Amino acid sequence: MSRRITTFFLLILVLFAPPIALAKKTPKSNFRFELSGVQGAAKENITKRLEIIQKSYPTPLSERDINAIYAKAPEEIREAMKPYGFFKALINTNLTHVKDQWVAHYEIFEGPIMPITRVNIQVTGDGENSETLKKLIDDFPIKNGDRFILSKYESARNDLLNAAEQHGYIYAKYTHDEIVIDMTTYSAKIIFHLDTGKQYRFGDIHSWCLYAVRG
Repeated sequence: MSRRITTFFLLILVLFAPPIALAKKTPKSNFRFELSGVQGAAKENITKRLEIIQKSYPTPLSERDINAIYAKAPEEIREAMKPYGFFKALINTNLTHVKDQWVAHYEIFEGPIMPITRVNIQVTGDGENSETLKKLIDDFPIKNGDRFILSKYESARNDLLNAAEQHGYIYAKYTHDEIVIDMTTYSAKIIFHLDTGKQYRFGDIHSWCLYAVRG
């Protein structure tokens, strides 16, 4: 009798026990990379680009895949450094294999910083003689001699356009917006040609509610 009762309770426990999730093991990566010689935002950008390449291959990586990633990495590193003004980076590479772990070493020499040698800003349209826009251009955050940083260019570009729109030039647009990188002179030129279009002025807005009363 006691045996039947025990069997019964075991059956109840099995039927009503919460399902046990089978943990899916993530294969351990057999490859990693190490960076030296670079810090800050440039290093973060390099790391992101290299991680994207690595994740495009199945894990664990085959020796062939590891060599492919290792060969691609230097060009990715150079591209990742350009937005921060480094266009002549030099890279020493070394690939080591210890037991089941591959390590790619990248020693990075940043090289010279690219300077901005010309900032050309032109305004046409109704805003051509706007004192507000003239002041914004005089105080423009990018000057000759500054280090080229792509994010600073993009921020300045958007700020100028937004300022024009806020002052009534709601159809303002860039007719010429360009970064010229000259590797011969190792310099950058920034060109903004802003057409403000017409200026629109908005007065006070009043609203009335008309209604009828039926008796």
